[in-house]
Amino acid sequence: MSKGPGGPAGGTDAGPPGTRMVARRAGSSWLVHPWGAFDQRSWMYAAGLAHDPEHTLVVVDVPQGASAGFLHDVVRALPAGAAGLRVVFGRTPPGGAAQAGRWLAARTGRVVVTALGRPRPTAEGALFVEAGQGPGWTRYDPGGGTSGEGRRFPCPEWEQHLPADAWWVSRHTLAEPVPAGLWLRPARVTPVFPRHRALLTTRLSSRPDAVTVVVGAPGAEAVPLADVTRLWWTLPDQVRTVARFAPFGPVTLPAGMSLGTALAEKAGRAVRTYNGLPIGPGSRPDTAGKVVAVGSDGSPGRMVMARESVQFPPLRAGEHREPLVTGHHWPLRGLPLLRLGVYRHGPDAVVEVTPSGLWIRGRRERAGAASPSVPVDERHELVLYDSGDTRLVGEFRRIAGELAHMVSAEYGVPVVVRGVDTGRVDEP
Repeated sequence: MSKGPGGPAGGTDAGPPGTRMVARRAGSSWLVHPWGAFDQRSWMYAAGLAHDPEHTLVVVDVPQGASAGFLHDVVRALPAGAAGLRVVFGRTPPGGAAQAGRWLAARTGRVVVTALGRPRPTAEGALFVEAGQGPGWTRYDPGGGTSGEGRRFPCPEWEQHLPADAWWVSRHTLAEPVPAGLWLRPARVTPVFPRHRALLTTRLSSRPDAVTVVVGAPGAEAVPLADVTRLWWTLPDQVRTVARFAPFGPVTLPAGMSLGTALAEKAGRAVRTYNGLPIGPGSRPDTAGKVVAVGSDGSPGRMVMARESVQFPPLRAGEHREPLVTGHHWPLRGLPLLRLGVYRHGPDAVVEVTPSGLWIRGRRERAGAASPSVPVDERHELVLYDSGDTRLVGEFRRIAGELAHMVSAEYGVPVVVRGVDTGRVDEP
């Protein structure tokens, strides 16, 4: 913390020395602070907030022991303009945020949005008011009108379609709002829940166009698959079609089935899943904006190369369809694309992206052969090659080794190469 009128390079105080509060630009926001008492940490907080396309975003550094009259000084320091104001108070203003927001709207003639409840910083400069901590962002019109604006800033497209508070999916399972969407968790709270909630609140990446549904809690009892299915059908159509499920803790699943495959079978619809947790900027720099594997204790681990998959319901009873990877980091862009997630590598080989890594095989799929279904390993990626094709096994092994070396060198991700025979040769 530094005191005094100086600040970041190029920063200036908007207002003459006679005013008691002054405004200073901070990124795409403004910091309003007492004259002669610039706080570097407050400026960094304001500068790190996301851009508000509809309002002028103002962080007010409320002086310790401020009287109600300090709002007059805030009005004099506010940036000029007709746009509405989103006001974030550094500490609760005299009379509370609701009274201050209402008064500022009437006095300035501008729409004022402020948070009722302490907004928590989240990934990508967003702010979130947790359920149970207050009603969230509230809009005050100059004429006295008041309306809710949800819990999230920036406000995603799906905000209005989800309940603002937690709700019971069953007597065993609760759906709790988090900045990126929902956390489907066991109702019975354990000591590890505060740590899990902090992770999902501060580090989970949000998408304006897609709801993330985090399922389960490490170290807690398993969430029944029936409750995941029940939540699926509870979601409005606008949310269900853009939902991405992220496995986090234990779920009661049929043996050998992933969450996405089991849910697609139960729901009879295509289901999109993350291959871990999408982590946003503000966390470890080597995983920022990536999907990471989850440790058994719920801690974020290494970046996974296959980020997102879609699972389809079975065509016939008793048959399961393999997940289709729809987004990945594997360095395959220079190879001809045969279909989504499948690339041609030279005259004889095909590289197929799977949730656990890569599968190197021949261009002609062998009868009875299928992509190896291997769970994601939190320690390393897998590059598997078809060791049952004796004619080309040497070429497949060479390609697998090259790709593994490239990924280890460029991304720092551990890779294990292994041969697998998944079926017999389809004779011409």
